[in-house]
Amino acid sequence: MVARSAPVQLLEHAARGEQLDASEWAVLVGAWLDGAATDAQMSTALARSSVAGLEVSAQLEMVEEIVSRGDRLDLAPLGASCTFVAGAVGDALDLIVPPLAAAIDVPACVVAVRGRDGVLGGADKLEGLFGMRLSMTAPEIARQVRDAGVAVVTPTGRFGEGSARIERLMEQTGLGLAAAVAGPALAARLLVSGAASAAVSLTHGAGGLLARPAPADEVRALLEAVAADWGRSITVTIEDGSSPLGPAVGSSLEIAAAGVVISGGGDARLRERAVGYVASLAELAQVASDGEGRSLVEAAIDDGRALASAERWLEGQGAPASVWTDHSRLPEAPHRTELIASADGVLHGVDAGLVGEVARWIGAGRLHPSQHIDPVAGVELLVGEGVPVQAGEPLAVVHCRDGWQATEGVAMLEPAFAVVPVGGDDPAGA
Repeated sequence: MVARSAPVQLLEHAARGEQLDASEWAVLVGAWLDGAATDAQMSTALARSSVAGLEVSAQLEMVEEIVSRGDRLDLAPLGASCTFVAGAVGDALDLIVPPLAAAIDVPACVVAVRGRDGVLGGADKLEGLFGMRLSMTAPEIARQVRDAGVAVVTPTGRFGEGSARIERLMEQTGLGLAAAVAGPALAARLLVSGAASAAVSLTHGAGGLLARPAPADEVRALLEAVAADWGRSITVTIEDGSSPLGPAVGSSLEIAAAGVVISGGGDARLRERAVGYVASLAELAQVASDGEGRSLVEAAIDDGRALASAERWLEGQGAPASVWTDHSRLPEAPHRTELIASADGVLHGVDAGLVGEVARWIGAGRLHPSQHIDPVAGVELLVGEGVPVQAGEPLAVVHCRDGWQATEGVAMLEPAFAVVPVGGDDPAGA
């Protein structure tokens, strides 16, 4: 076999769909990070190779190369965890879990990224908070974790340089939906955070990170392999994101929803999931014994420690802490148009993919990489699945700056809600 060592040779073979071995992927990713291969070449190679699938060994080599470029944190002396939610339509866990973990003495560092598809990233939501500083140096991040217990930051400068490159490529090409690309990107993000333990949520389905359960299993296997190689403790949960995982989609709306949960109320499903993730972290970090993490986390919400932790976090990063409880401090949309139920029945299902696309179209997400996220735009979901509804009852509210766009958004949103007459058959495919 002729040696394939030059980056252009590797790119050509990968673009033809031929398998590269682990060492060749290391060379290829290194060449791309060094500028010897362009983003267009790299995305083509990844897209073609993702169809055939990448061996775990090749993905591990990719992770090593990505993490080796730039600075990474070492927060093990602080006992820090990495709470990470891969993202799904309406999922505000990424706003709730970090301060909740800190409230039970598990410091949290999260490397946040911008969203893709119809899903908002943690950075998108927090940039809607006036004054929120997400770009920090490694020493500043360490001080923030030490003093406030929570740091949520974006890769900046030398910090997480390789991780930032792969995230940008995913954002610009849609490759984040491929397990062979999403896995190494998520693993790199976890490692640059420098945390000793991690609780990760992976979602699949129309509103999730990955299309089907099988690719999510592949990503979980990679994350567990990386954790074992690097001496990290990790728990990975796979969830169905076919329906929205929270009561709202959009920066301000999700911050408000998170604030209510942190304060002790709010969406029951969102609270239950947040408690579960933080309980896992508590047990991994040995702050709680096996089986006792849940009661510890519940107590932190009920006695106000979670809210105090969330307020310290925002204050430390320059944002107004009062937004958790005073939602008038959040930007508000001038136009709010309701989607009204046209008949009596039971809400059988809500299509998270369509909800995400509508939110994206009205400005709550991006249709191109340079687009500015509008923090006031979003979709508020008023009725949960399995709940009876009556004709004339509002099912959702579209929030945006433009009245015409709000009206059009409601029309686009209507097919996402499957209302079944009482005693009727479930709609096909719902």
